[in-house]
Amino acid sequence: MTGRIYPTLGKKKLKDITPQTLNEFYDYLLNCRKSIEPSAIPKKKFLSVYKRSGFSVERLQKATGVSVGTICDALHGKPITESRAKALSEALGFDLKDLFTITYMDEPLSTKTVLEYHRFISSILAQAEKELLVPYNAAAKATPPKVRKRKVNYFEPDTIKEILAAFDQEPIYRKAIGYLLVYSGARRGEVLGLEWKNVNFDKHVISFEKNLLYVHKRGTYVDTLKTEMSERTISLPQSAFDVLQEYKEEWYDKVKELAGDEWEDNGFVFVTETGRHTNPSAVSTWLTRVEEKYGLPHLNAHAFRHSVASALIFAGVDPVSVSRRLGHNQVSTTTNIYAHIMSKADERNAEILDELF
Repeated sequence: MTGRIYPTLGKKKLKDITPQTLNEFYDYLLNCRKSIEPSAIPKKKFLSVYKRSGFSVERLQKATGVSVGTICDALHGKPITESRAKALSEALGFDLKDLFTITYMDEPLSTKTVLEYHRFISSILAQAEKELLVPYNAAAKATPPKVRKRKVNYFEPDTIKEILAAFDQEPIYRKAIGYLLVYSGARRGEVLGLEWKNVNFDKHVISFEKNLLYVHKRGTYVDTLKTEMSERTISLPQSAFDVLQEYKEEWYDKVKELAGDEWEDNGFVFVTETGRHTNPSAVSTWLTRVEEKYGLPHLNAHAFRHSVASALIFAGVDPVSVSRRLGHNQVSTTTNIYAHIMSKADERNAEILDELF
């Protein structure tokens, strides 16, 4: 973040930063931003060279230090940073320019990202105001861009049934992740952050305590949950636990035994064949393959979260219960996100009252 702030605002004294200065900076971020580090776009040759190399993704990761998620992105033609592309090229025995096209991405930052810059600058100037270093917080009088509320993307119950039927045709280690996404309403990182100690087969409940995340520059890492209320315990139906039990017995226990001394015993539920935690990007890639293979609508993990919320709201579950299941910090977060769905549910309530009275 500071990589874009310093060149523009770094030479200015705090007292010289005005609301107009910040408005111009926000406009720059929205329209004229260029990436700090060049991006490397994989050529078709990269995939063919990888296939002939004899490397597995895990072996290539160990040889280069590049995360599994970044390697998967490159294999699917997505841009990665120049430094990581160079490491992959050298491991495969080629020059960088043979396998990648180097370019600067000139797409503007999103409104949401610009708002994060605004909040960061505002916190600094607020402290400066508190210490009497500036007469006022210029960010408080600036005009940051407004984020337009996105339409909540959710699946109707009939579509969920089709998705579950598709998951039933997939390998059990993927099917289990799919079932938990559908029935828990949890974030992707929360599902992948589950440990076996968080799963209670007797009481049919799971507890969320960790968040497994992935970013390009850092790779996959374990983090705390998004909010204080995200640490929660929820119930799941028998069908979800049946799939989870099948996954443990038919895949997890067997690959653990086969891996022997190579097994990385970290306690996570969803792992690779050597026990490493599953890369979040791999789940998104799998969902894309499923939608294409079975002719389903666009699948993304967060849509299942919205689907759970909408289904519960339409079933008449109170906002407090829905909020607790989703792990929102405040009930108002739930009501704000799903206001449109609640309005539709209320229309149905009016019809029910008309029929009753």
